[in-house]
Amino acid sequence: MSIKIKDVSKVFVTAGIALNALDHINLEINNGGIIAIIGPARSGKSTLLSLLSGLEKVSEGHIEIDDQEITNMSEQDLINFRDKEIGFLYKHYKLLESTNIKNNILMKRKIDSKYIDLDEILGHVVLSHAVDKYPFQLANGEQQKVVIAREVINRPKYLFCDDPTGSFNKNVTIQVLDVLVKITRAYQMTCIITTQNEDLGVIADRIIHINDGQIIKDENNNDIKKPSEINWG
Repeated sequence: MSIKIKDVSKVFVTAGIALNALDHINLEINNGGIIAIIGPARSGKSTLLSLLSGLEKVSEGHIEIDDQEITNMSEQDLINFRDKEIGFLYKHYKLLESTNIKNNILMKRKIDSKYIDLDEILGHVVLSHAVDKYPFQLANGEQQKVVIAREVINRPKYLFCDDPTGSFNKNVTIQVLDVLVKITRAYQMTCIITTQNEDLGVIADRIIHINDGQIIKDENNNDIKKPSEINWG
């Protein structure tokens, strides 16, 4: 099973001006492992994740995920697909401030899914001590780890991470990436991480460079590093 992106373009029109966010992208991503998509701001990284999840529609081309043509899905089918198969992580985490960490994580759990036990996922994100706390009582990196737990509790096949450490310092970035790597490996998910930081690519199995809406480099990483081993430039 895999993700297949076939001659995909995305054009945004603002005030009558057309902007090519993606320009005839072709890409195939086999299931499993970590893929880093690296590029500067407005290079097309976030747009690509939005298209893969069906949050945006392609202007041209086709996207298949596990042999399903998502570009032709109805809105309800897309909602069901995202709900079952995809977890999301963004730079700006979103938690319910009015309830505790346990409820924030469990709010997305589905009884009919092969969900991960709460204690197990809390152990992975190193937050067993914080289960009864509220978001405002946690540091920023800890809050992001709560979001990770919430998004993976149903064991989705895919975890789409749009610049998930972009607002953190080096130490917090290492902590969050360490959790992402361990969970991806433990549950054999496919994790796609976008970032502007070239240094972070070393944790991925595959590194894709994108600029001006086009893929400019695509390579397998034969020297994968742990987050703690990142050589910060």
